[in-house]
Amino acid sequence: MLRKILLVAAASLAGAAAAAAPQFKVLHAFCSEQNCTDGNWPYANRLTIDAAGNVYGITGYGGAAGWGSIFELHSNKDRTRYRFETLYSFCTADCSDGRFPVGKLVIDQAGDLYGTTATGEPVRSGHVFKLEKQKGGGWSLKNLYDFCPSGADGCADGQTPGEFGLTYAGLEKSLPYDGKSPLYGATKWAGVHNGGTIFRLLPRKKAPWKLDTIYSFCAQENCLDGYVPHAGLTLDSAGNIYGITTYGGPANTGLLYELSPAKSGWKQTVLYSFCSQQQCTDGSYPAAPVIIDGGGNLIGATAYGGANGDGTLYKLVPKGLHSQHSLIYNFCSADECADGGYPYGGLLRDTNGDIYGTAQYGDGEKASGVVYRFSDGALTVLHQFCEEADCPDGKSPLGGLARDAEGRLFGMTNEAGSNGNGGTVFAVTP
Repeated sequence: MLRKILLVAAASLAGAAAAAAPQFKVLHAFCSEQNCTDGNWPYANRLTIDAAGNVYGITGYGGAAGWGSIFELHSNKDRTRYRFETLYSFCTADCSDGRFPVGKLVIDQAGDLYGTTATGEPVRSGHVFKLEKQKGGGWSLKNLYDFCPSGADGCADGQTPGEFGLTYAGLEKSLPYDGKSPLYGATKWAGVHNGGTIFRLLPRKKAPWKLDTIYSFCAQENCLDGYVPHAGLTLDSAGNIYGITTYGGPANTGLLYELSPAKSGWKQTVLYSFCSQQQCTDGSYPAAPVIIDGGGNLIGATAYGGANGDGTLYKLVPKGLHSQHSLIYNFCSADECADGGYPYGGLLRDTNGDIYGTAQYGDGEKASGVVYRFSDGALTVLHQFCEEADCPDGKSPLGGLARDAEGRLFGMTNEAGSNGNGGTVFAVTP
């Protein structure tokens, strides 16, 4: 039986009341086809939903060649049933199309998909790709950019795109990509200073697209500007870019930065360095892209740190070097971490200002993860994974959530499911 627990901030946990029962449904359990040709191990990837309610996603492994796939869950008209289809399998020939796709797919106005692979051939540095719908049916993939194509010059353009994929102006308003404006992303490694890069890809009629490196990390002594920017980027309406690095800063536990366009290029400002407080009670190792609330504040999560060491939700008022950081929730505040811990996946904010997310573990020894809602200082667990025999609902939801027009939440688990250990695609109606 699923547990529905209302968890409030630490000061009022004792008075928590049971929440209304949300509805949970598994839409697909990976590895349902022989040799996992439907994919497995979705890792930290997030889903994308089009205007018709169809759901798109990627798996890190599985597919026809075992190196990852792109799939679609076709929705019927009333969005009550979904049919699974593999659209593309990576590395079926010479692996020049890449291996281990990562992140969230970008969908454009024509319904074409854009994404990244973490590795590939010949130098295994990753790709940015476009998967195009064909008029006669089917899909065709082409690489828009190959990182470190020659393997020379220390890979100044970066290596290994980060786990949270690409972004563009208009995504924060849930608009589809126009196919003409730049795509932005991050690489985890290499660059001029070997700390990873932030890049901008400019469309051209013929591939490859033009890449501009906006910033190369570890430009400052002791990497006080951060390094390993594996999380995704957030653009505001003024064209500023916000992101996090996993490492760097005075405590080497990550930081939150801003990149602002300037006449001479882009200016980087460190807005906050984590573990600035004793015992890292302010959080450490930020893991997910920040989101922007209605007041222009940044909301994010750290995977570790906080009062209990199991991660935090925080708010930052961006004011350059005078930015103000405050904690809004400490995970593992409930008995046996029933509210979850290690909130690695990205956050989601609805029109009411409520925040939704996932945490990888929770509830004592089961350590199987939760889907939660944070509203008015209270955290509500919408689903506790792995409460049924053999975990048919899945466990370890690393990748965050997507939301459809009806307000339903969609996500993936990294493990378990009814077909072994391939993970699941699920939906939650709060």
